[in-house]
Parts: sequence; C-alpha cells; structure tokens
Amino acid sequence: MMYRSPTGIPIMRSTPFLLSLGLILSLICGGAAVPDEGPSDRHRLMERKLVATQQILTSLTREDYAAMQSAADDLLELARQQWTTDESPRYRAHLKDFWITLEGVSEAAEEKKLDGATLAYVQMTISCVKCHKYLRQPVE
Repeated sequence: MMYRSPTGIPIMRSTPFLLSLGLILSLICGGAAVPDEGPSDRHRLMERKLVATQQILTSLTREDYAAMQSAADDLLELARQQWTTDESPRYRAHLKDFWITLEGVSEAAEEKKLDGATLAYVQMTISCVKCHKYLRQPVE
C-alpha cells in the first residue's frame, strides 16, 4: 500500500519492506564490531542487543506499543552496560546518542506515536552504524 507524505513523496508502508530494511540495518548495527574469536561477553551482549533491536522492529510493524516500549527499555539497559574499554570522548558521545534515540523510541511508544517511534528507530540504527564504524577504525 502506498501513502504520501505531507510533501507528496510516496511512502511505502508494507510489513515485508520494513522487516527487510530492519533486518539489514540490525545486522549492520549488531555485528559490525564483534570479532570471530568465539563467544565472548562482548559478543553475547551484542547478540542480546541485536535480538532487542529486532523486537523493536517487529513491534513497530505490528503497532504493538507495549512490546515496543519493553524492547526499547531492555535495549537501553543492555546498552548502558559498558562492553568496551574505550573511554574516549568520541565513543562516549556515540553511546549518549544511542541512549537518547532509544529513549525516543520508548517515549514515542508510551505516547502511542508510531511515526515518532519509527523515526527514533531509524535514528537509533544510524547511531549504531556510526559507532561501529568508529570502533573499526585503527587505534592511533
């Protein structure tokens, strides 16, 4: 089904599209900085974060606000566990951005605002990608 934004731009609103987009973004977000050395605490934490991220996407597509808020709150709790020794201001800024976007998902879910929650989810995913990109950079 096609909808139009207030500016007249076509918007695709279909569950398969959103699920595919979310899966791709979740894989990028969840697996980028995890080494292939076998399961470590960091790896297990990232896997749990990935599951929570997928739960947010599922709840968005179903407009299940309770599940959305619960998954966002669970992910925020996981995200606040320090899983790296990087104490740089730039890393801390990435973490703070991630936390803020997750709070946005939770707040929008509480207010039953699907568009706001979706936007916060996309912003959260962007913050994941930016942080993992930073973490992959060689240490100088």
